[in-house]
Amino acid sequence: MRPGSALPSHVLHKDAHGERGWKGADPPAIMDCWTCERTALGACRFCGRGVCREHAKTQPFILDVFRGTKHQKLRALVVDDALHCGVCRPKGDPVELPELE
Repeated sequence: MRPGSALPSHVLHKDAHGERGWKGADPPAIMDCWTCERTALGACRFCGRGVCREHAKTQPFILDVFRGTKHQKLRALVVDDALHCGVCRPKGDPVELPELE
């Protein structure tokens, strides 16, 4: 861990003697931003790369696709501002995977 990097309070706890320690057996892994290597605040929803606040972007992400009983057209549940690293390029069209058939 780099000096000056802060850990969120939910990864630390105080024991019966008031000593601070890790929740669980091992210290948590700290993810770095893919672009600048500072501590990441989140992970890209599309590729999983670490992203800091400075390099974070957003992009719509489809959570689910369904047909309801009311609507016969295909509908999607979308998150408008999913975290995106700006490095990966999610495809706009489906990709064929014949090797999995």
